[in-house]
Amino acid sequence: MSDYIDLSSYDPNDIPEGKIHPEGTEVNARISHMIKDKDKNNTPYLMPWFEDASDPNVEDWSDYLPLPEAEASEKENGKRLRKLKAFDESFGLGIFNGQFKVEDAKGAVGWMIVGIGKDQDGNPNNKVKKYVVSAA
Repeated sequence: MSDYIDLSSYDPNDIPEGKIHPEGTEVNARISHMIKDKDKNNTPYLMPWFEDASDPNVEDWSDYLPLPEAEASEKENGKRLRKLKAFDESFGLGIFNGQFKVEDAKGAVGWMIVGIGKDQDGNPNNKVKKYVVSAA
């Protein structure tokens, strides 16, 4: 059996360029997926990946959310908890309501202000500058 693909119905000249939002743009973002892991320093973290809910040509971006841990200082844990709280409130996830399943975050929509950083290849990419929490 032959393993091939047929993309002849696509014209490479018609493929839209990926784009990013300008610095300071407020974006209605949707969580496409989220991972829970440990970094190279053995710090547990969440990493949500976001997509623009209204524009499929905007490149996805992510955020690093370190989780509180006994080995971290009170100051560091406070900083981590404040960022987690803003993320949680922006997306309405209920992270602080007990057992939170990471996979349940997929599809949640929230607001944020984005900045511009670089991806792993050094190309410009959006990054979370601030989670926007509604005053409801």
